[in-house]
Amino acid sequence: MEMEKHGNQGNQAGKGNSTSILRKIGKYTLITLKWMFITGVIAGFLGAGAAFGYITALVKDDPVRTKDAMMAQVQENALTGFVYFGDDTVVGQLRSEEDRRLAELKDIPKIVQDAVLAVEDNNFYEHHGVDVKGTLRAIVQKLLREDIQTGGSTITQQLARRVFLTLDKADSRKAKEIFLALRMERLMSKDEILLAYLNKIPYGNGSSGYNLYGIKAAAKGIFNIDDLNQLNIAQVAYLAGLPQRPSNYSAYNSKGELDTAAFKRAVQRQQLVLRRMLEEGKITDPQYQEALAFDLKGSLAERQKKAYSTYPYLMIEVEKEADQSAAQGRATEARSAEEPGRLQ
Repeated sequence: MEMEKHGNQGNQAGKGNSTSILRKIGKYTLITLKWMFITGVIAGFLGAGAAFGYITALVKDDPVRTKDAMMAQVQENALTGFVYFGDDTVVGQLRSEEDRRLAELKDIPKIVQDAVLAVEDNNFYEHHGVDVKGTLRAIVQKLLREDIQTGGSTITQQLARRVFLTLDKADSRKAKEIFLALRMERLMSKDEILLAYLNKIPYGNGSSGYNLYGIKAAAKGIFNIDDLNQLNIAQVAYLAGLPQRPSNYSAYNSKGELDTAAFKRAVQRQQLVLRRMLEEGKITDPQYQEALAFDLKGSLAERQKKAYSTYPYLMIEVEKEADQSAAQGRATEARSAEEPGRLQ
């Protein structure tokens, strides 16, 4: 009996020691976890502070723009001047290396908008200026070298870059681009952003050799189409693919001559746009097949000679008169500013 008693006491002592050890282990584990959590929080704050400091350093030289200044710059558009005969037929374009024509959103068919969004920014109406999913998708597509590659920059970012920044590839430009895109989304509606993009983006050279800016100038310069509603799906997809690399896809050179190699690259890009439109449900399979079969080359605009070659004296005289009228207008404005009561 006495041996059993000693045995029970030994078992109880062993259990007590085990319980004490478990308690100590639990205590130290909790303390360790607590300090790991505290360390993690501190590291997170330090990392966030470092990231904030790095980003601040990248954008420190970018001016803080007011709402009015940003809106004015986004909506600022230079228009191309044209000379007309008495019967309103076009003589030609005034001296410039650019062809810019403005379009209203109501004049841009939905299929044109769909094509642009399908290849450039299919989450345009969901994001707030920066598309994280789209950026990750673009990275994966590049790493896997997939046939279909959508750009990581949203339309808002591309517009911010085009309007406010240079086209260099420095880290600072990307940071500024993101901040500007986020601000633009707060100040402008989606329709305003899309319209500004479609009016400002470059499309390469046209059949006259001029640099085309905006979807309306592109339709005229490449397909000789004035009314955007007259574009078919094949032509729409062709135009939507050009802004990614306009110099690489330009079917015409600076003289308005056909560049066969560039046109071939543009057609390959057009086929990619058509696939994206099909995947996004913007066109049906029969429409897709019909667009692929369309003779794009046969629909290209014929080379147009510049008016300064065809009507040199007429164009120079009109240019002189335009300069004189502009100078008189500026002089009148200056006098009015100096003497505000003069015109009352």
